[in-house]
Amino acid sequence: ELNERQRQKGTLSHWTRKMLHNLVAHFVRIRFPIMVALNKIDLPSATEHVRRIREAFPHEPLHPVSASSEWTLCQGRKKGALDYAPGSSSLAGKDKTLLDIAAQRTLEHLTTVLLPQYGETGVLSALSKAVKLKPPSIACPVGSLEDGRPMRPPHRDQDNRGDDEVLRDVFLMKPSSTVEDVFNALKSNSVRLAEGEFVRAECRDEGGTIRVLKKSEILCADNCVIRVQYNKR
Repeated sequence: ELNERQRQKGTLSHWTRKMLHNLVAHFVRIRFPIMVALNKIDLPSATEHVRRIREAFPHEPLHPVSASSEWTLCQGRKKGALDYAPGSSSLAGKDKTLLDIAAQRTLEHLTTVLLPQYGETGVLSALSKAVKLKPPSIACPVGSLEDGRPMRPPHRDQDNRGDDEVLRDVFLMKPSSTVEDVFNALKSNSVRLAEGEFVRAECRDEGGTIRVLKKSEILCADNCVIRVQYNKR
């Protein structure tokens, strides 16, 4: 009788609303991970808010960010007023007179307060952390597995610049993408490096041996450099 009760509790009909909610919550967390960007750290009250949120959610991926500061730096670089690389903890002025008064004030606050405290605006780091939560599959389609030269477009009227660049093309694919997904991406209107129907795909393994790939094979570090052959039907 006791075993029968335990069995019934394990069936869906005996699940509580809270149990179902927890199941869905865990699925969503795994399928759609979230990185929280704590924006506006350039404001005076930011330090206390960041501390409070980190204490309240110690196990959540959080990162302080100042999007407006990053935008000001990028605009200054575009105007030729600054030397700045995204994510850098330092910047060099060229001609700050090219910046308006508001931008100059933001720059002053950056160099005296935000960068000494946080080291950066946080935008690039936040994006990088978010991508790492659900890393994409990487595909490097090539025309030659021997030297890594890129694929040539099927139509000669397309731009052929960079034909001799090694591993010129890198595709960021959805996790668990397959060889067939790479072929479909190569056929897309925005890429146009393939056409027709899939014929064959090959990769070079760690030992240097070229092997044939199945269309259903999932991309990984061992097969991401891939040569795809197709017909022109």
